[in-house]
Amino acid sequence: MVLLLLLFVSSFISDSFLFLSLCVFIGCIFFSLAVSIKMNILLFAPSLLVLMCQRFNLQRSIVLISICAAVQGILAAPFLLAHPLKYIAGAFDLSRVRPVSFF
Repeated sequence: MVLLLLLFVSSFISDSFLFLSLCVFIGCIFFSLAVSIKMNILLFAPSLLVLMCQRFNLQRSIVLISICAAVQGILAAPFLLAHPLKYIAGAFDLSRVRPVSFF
C-alpha cells in the first residue's frame, strides 16, 4: 500500500508539477525513482523528452536525461556489483509472457 502511494505521489509530482515549474532537476530525479518502482512510468518518457527539447536547448536536455540515467545507475549499483550477469539477464528478460484478462 505504501509502495502504491509512493508511486502515485512520485508520478504526480514528477509529471505535472515539477516539470511545469522551475524544479526540472528534482522532477528528473522523481521521474527516475518512479521508473525504478514501476516500469509503466517509462511510457511518459517520449513526452518528457519532447517537453525538455522544447523548453531547453539540446545540451541542457542531455544533462537532464543524464540525471535520470545516473539515478537509475545508482539504484542498480548494488545489484550490478553483486551479480551483474543475473541482473542484466533478469532485468531485460522479455520472454516472460503474462496473460491479459479483460474481464
